[in-house]
Amino acid sequence: RRERKREGERMDTERLDWKEDIHHSRSLGVLGVSGLKQLQGAEVLICGVRDVGAEVAKDILLLGVQSLTLYDVRESVEACDLGVNFFCKEDDVRGKTPLVEVVARELRRLAPSADIRAIKGEPRAEDVASFTVAVYAECQVFDNTVWRVRQASPKTKFVCAQTAGLSAVIVEDFGT
Repeated sequence: RRERKREGERMDTERLDWKEDIHHSRSLGVLGVSGLKQLQGAEVLICGVRDVGAEVAKDILLLGVQSLTLYDVRESVEACDLGVNFFCKEDDVRGKTPLVEVVARELRRLAPSADIRAIKGEPRAEDVASFTVAVYAECQVFDNTVWRVRQASPKTKFVCAQTAGLSAVIVEDFGT
């Protein structure tokens, strides 16, 4: 039994399977059992899987998220993707494979029990509302379209990341 007590919180005495306990030992130290279970039950949407989105998808799947939907608008993997997305291979460039399919394929190898959906295109604002968390990677942080989507789905936790070389802008809105 794993027991943790933080200031002002009740004792967390939920049980994990021993295999989960070993696999997630570092995460348990940070999140606790209830936080890890909450994360594992989240329905996550990631829009844009070129670089930041692919890394976020990999990391949350390794934490145990079981439901992940990927959206990306790119027609196919390009040569420049090989330098920023570790899932892309030269065969994907030659085969004109859609980027979202390449990332989904590799993520399914990492987490075979997870439900991973890959959709080429952009989600509609009303679709976003069905997710626990929406991550917009590679978006323009100050783009009004992204924030209109945010307003249409107020219960969804929202993260928007824009990178430029070694710098990044990340905006999050987890509600009140």
